[in-house]
Amino acid sequence: MISKLSTARYGLLLAAMLNASPGSAEPLAAELQGESTPEPACEGCAVVDDGSLESGYGWVPSVDDGQYVQQIDSAQLPNQRLETVCVCWLRTRIDSDVDFEVVFYESVLDDEGEPRPALEPYASVPATAAGVPMGIVGAFYEVDVRGVQLAAGISYVGVRWDAMADRFFFVCVDQTPETEPVEVFFIDEIAEDWTSVFDSNDSIFVLHRAMLVRVCSEALVAVDVPALGGAGLGLLAVLLAGLAASTIKRRCPRDQSRDSVVGAGIPGSPGNPWRGPPAVAPASRRLRRRRSSPAGRRG
Repeated sequence: MISKLSTARYGLLLAAMLNASPGSAEPLAAELQGESTPEPACEGCAVVDDGSLESGYGWVPSVDDGQYVQQIDSAQLPNQRLETVCVCWLRTRIDSDVDFEVVFYESVLDDEGEPRPALEPYASVPATAAGVPMGIVGAFYEVDVRGVQLAAGISYVGVRWDAMADRFFFVCVDQTPETEPVEVFFIDEIAEDWTSVFDSNDSIFVLHRAMLVRVCSEALVAVDVPALGGAGLGLLAVLLAGLAASTIKRRCPRDQSRDSVVGAGIPGSPGNPWRGPPAVAPASRRLRRRRSSPAGRRG
């Protein structure tokens, strides 16, 4: 089900499975001369390859939903807000354009507690690589993925395409022995679960190190703060002291000390000098006083 492009230092050997039905295949071999180092792309991002192209992973023309995804840790990026994914493509036939999706999968644990991609992506971005170069000369294509947030911790980023519609396209692969091996999984529409290239019995993955798939997050915006000299620091100290004094005055009015707040609702309490309103005699007493007033003894 898998086709692969393989090259030695001075030559290229293509082994492609060309049968229309899965399960049985007839190999086709062709030799091409050359070696490739694609033009740099997504430099300064999460790059796990060494920049050289020695191989490529593709699908036989009977596969209409094939995917390859590579493991990435969010700690490799400054933040999880993504901006660009760069994918290196090459081809071996006349068709020069490939429609694909950049896919993002969260990591889940299998029955043995090992991480692997979930079965459904949490994000996907459609794209087209136009004018893919023929042969071992691969090229990077940048895909704008702004709006996608990389899952925290381990996740998987890669490509998905229809090999029946776009035949003989390959994702570039680094096989340099010095490159640190990176986990890659693959799946098609028939498989029930992902398979790791390290667990596969297919010899085409023996020299695997990493796919040329690079991930970039949004750049952190640097804010220039002007340096303060001695005079500036002194002025800042005065302003801060004035602000602190104003705050204290607002919280504690001049005619009310901190102690006077205690018992503020109880007139005459030790903490409240206000004694309450003047006492008013009851109405009955006021009436009696009016009757006994000198004005009431006329005649």
